[in-house]
Amino acid sequence: MLRRITIIFFFFHVTLASQERKSLEASAIKNAPVIDGILSEEIWNDLNPATDFSIIWPARLA
Repeated sequence: MLRRITIIFFFFHVTLASQERKSLEASAIKNAPVIDGILSEEIWNDLNPATDFSIIWPARLA
């Protein structure tokens, strides 16, 4: 019984989460930044951060 409730809750949650409209703005750049872990190029200061990420872990059926 608990397993059924868990599975129903999981699918209900996934259905609700999939209804959200997410968007992300991409901008064209002239020069590619150096991917070195150091945010010293000016391009990194002008970007809008991406937020509101969510992770849905698959149910473990044991």
